[in-house]
Amino acid sequence: MSTLVDQRAHLATGAATGLPARVRSVSRDRTLLAIGSTLVYLSVMAVLSSRDLLFTDGVSRVANGYYALASRDPHLAAIGFVWNPLPSILSLPLLCLAPLWRPLASLGLAGSIPVAIAGGVTVAVLHTALQRLGVGRWLTLALSVLYALHPYIVLAAASGTSETLMLLWLVLSTSALIRWVSHDEPMSLVMAGSALALAYLTRYDALAAAIGVGAGVALVSALRNRQKRFPYILNDLIIVLLPTAYAFALWAVASKLIVDQWFAQFSSSDGNSSQVSFASDAIAKLGTGPLGRVGYALTQASALQPLLVALVLLAAWVSIRKARLDAAVPIAVFAAVLAFQWATLAMGGSFGFLRYAVSGIPLAVLCGGAVLSSLRGSARIARALIVAALCVAIPSSIWVLGQPTLAREESLMSLSGRAGQHSMEREIAKWLDAHGLPEGSVLTDVAYSGPIVVASSDPRQFVITTDRDFAAILADPKTHGVRYVLVTKPEVSPADAVERQYPGMYASGAGIATQTKEWRDARDYTWRLFQLK
Repeated sequence: MSTLVDQRAHLATGAATGLPARVRSVSRDRTLLAIGSTLVYLSVMAVLSSRDLLFTDGVSRVANGYYALASRDPHLAAIGFVWNPLPSILSLPLLCLAPLWRPLASLGLAGSIPVAIAGGVTVAVLHTALQRLGVGRWLTLALSVLYALHPYIVLAAASGTSETLMLLWLVLSTSALIRWVSHDEPMSLVMAGSALALAYLTRYDALAAAIGVGAGVALVSALRNRQKRFPYILNDLIIVLLPTAYAFALWAVASKLIVDQWFAQFSSSDGNSSQVSFASDAIAKLGTGPLGRVGYALTQASALQPLLVALVLLAAWVSIRKARLDAAVPIAVFAAVLAFQWATLAMGGSFGFLRYAVSGIPLAVLCGGAVLSSLRGSARIARALIVAALCVAIPSSIWVLGQPTLAREESLMSLSGRAGQHSMEREIAKWLDAHGLPEGSVLTDVAYSGPIVVASSDPRQFVITTDRDFAAILADPKTHGVRYVLVTKPEVSPADAVERQYPGMYASGAGIATQTKEWRDARDYTWRLFQLK
């Protein structure tokens, strides 16, 4: 009994030293940041969805998950292999509730809600990374808030974009790598590698981060083990890169076995490469030649974080001058992703959307934190300047969101909402639902009509491209019980499977169907319904 009393007295004495209180304060800060950020993102999500301001990226990922649950031919592979599976998989639990509340599917909220939560968790993980860099409590809190309330971070987290989910895994990997550099803990390397694998299953450009991390880990291992470099380098590289290599191979093999394509992202008619080729003229206008397009991308990144380049150079200087390898970790992770995006755009293989520059936001914050942690106690002006540099990103980002030439996708989101595109799509679904059509009555390509299908209360009435019998039905729709064909303008649906099978379908019915109904929004975005003869 006396021993127990002594132990309690010892714990009370330890609490009086202030260390447990400080730890509790930091933990409380982190929790409040995560909860507060998530509530902000969910609130903005509610406002955007109420005004039909929907990001195509977020809605399309939810649609892919919806086909796996609610189509004529529900199967997991209906998620598809054009885009990485994790965002769609995360939407599946909430999509199960879509029959009870249609906006989970029709507005993509089944994907936006998990992404908003992921955005809040990212803020907490970023807070941990800044703490591990040695940034003081109040500066860590300030930088975390600046990241959480960055206008584009708020927009991306509230819109269900896949970039938000990727940032969670990349920030988690960065935090774990900072600890590994500082403490040489193998488990931190395991966590970093696992996070990179999840990032790859979210977006393909995360593969660049894995390459950057591999190069950084090899360098650190070589510096630590000068006597037996190769065995240690190999060991550490296997630990950190094996999860991503496994995810890469598993996804490629699954794609080959199911759709007979190793990388449908590049080889599919609906993949990124095909879409980019159709938009080559628009991409060419982003800048004259490769250097011009890189300049365009750099302008976007600088608008989101005006002093990004300066902060990265300062962090690199701290890493070299003061032998702070942890200061270089954010550069290895996030700069690699930006470099990949810029190189892809330079070669004409990317749309150059503003959200592709989002990695620059955590990069700037973490580099700023690394610089702050290296300053001496009296360097108040330098600290104030760095915090001010990060504050400038708020008005700058608000400005760039209003520039159609730089924020093309965001401008389209606003234009589509004002023109009534999404309400039109829901109207089409409602009209079809009201006719009580039997299963498999409407043939359509969901690469374009996805929002209509997910808005329908009876998705089984559609024959869609993810159905395993789609090709057979497309070849002879009348025999298979199809009554209607739903298509949009070829100018906005260049790879539409129905139009390719029956050229002239949208214009005249291709000789096999007659037009029954037409819908158009305020900007003349048009859908036509044809009845088979």
